[in-house]
Amino acid sequence: MKEFNYLVVGAGSIGRRHFDNLKVLGKQAELLPWRQFEVGMFDATLKQKKGRIAVVIATGTGIRLELISRCAEYEVPLYIEKPLAYTRDQLSQIFSIPMELQRRSVIGFMMRYHPIVQKMAGFKLSGPFRSTLAIGHNVNQWRKEWSFSESYASDPEGGGVLLDLCHEIDMACILDPELRVTSVSCLEHPAFGGVDVASSISAQGTRLGLCTIHMDYLAPQLIRRGSFEGLHERFDYDFQKNAIVVSGNGPDCEQKLPQERNSLFLSLMKDFISLAEEQDTPFNKLFPRMDLVRNSCNAIADAWEKRRFVGQIEADLT
Repeated sequence: MKEFNYLVVGAGSIGRRHFDNLKVLGKQAELLPWRQFEVGMFDATLKQKKGRIAVVIATGTGIRLELISRCAEYEVPLYIEKPLAYTRDQLSQIFSIPMELQRRSVIGFMMRYHPIVQKMAGFKLSGPFRSTLAIGHNVNQWRKEWSFSESYASDPEGGGVLLDLCHEIDMACILDPELRVTSVSCLEHPAFGGVDVASSISAQGTRLGLCTIHMDYLAPQLIRRGSFEGLHERFDYDFQKNAIVVSGNGPDCEQKLPQERNSLFLSLMKDFISLAEEQDTPFNKLFPRMDLVRNSCNAIADAWEKRRFVGQIEADLT
């Protein structure tokens, strides 16, 4: 049987990471920068290698629909970076691809492979009434030789912190599939109108009670923590400390759960390879197969469409 091929479209930091991981996993992979993308060559490659090719889409969010549609035409399995889309209309078009292909494709919610998220998913609250998730970090400190103003993050269409850090929305939806976004308040920067540099999402659900998700590009040091509270117990987590604390029923129980970040990407890529190549292997219980994560994708799009800019902040964004 001829070797299976992987085409990574988008050569930014996340595209290069996927390409490097595919090579580490021993796969035949090609990295295609978006600036060098040619529709005719792309279609010819999909047609020629149909049945033994998969595509990783790591482009900007706003330009993925055409790529997804073309891959669907040739029944090519997809690994699509998060967020899948930021409007309900885009989502409806994307989820119109055949269900069989959705079952062979994944969305890049790699945080589902973190042991803390695995613990979260297995924790049940009695009488849940309050939950908070928070993530924040000075965007200028993210990567070397990277500029906010020249990146996707500063684009009013597809940029902003809500879409950038939407893993937290997915995590909330894992715990409460019926979570409903009620309002979103945002701050923008005077030089970047329409781009949320800080957002506070209010939501409500049956398993999380009243839920608030805070995210920002501004915190001087990385913050990534939260808590879920019920009438008789509480679950606290902190990704910086790689720890969880469960309290309420007896003495507090703290657990350390160390994790190296790239291992999350590798684990999801391994599962995608198994899915794309139709290998008979067990998958992670939170495997973000496309047809199984529509609730999270809907919540992200709902949050983006409900954004209301309530003020400005003059942070140093370069």
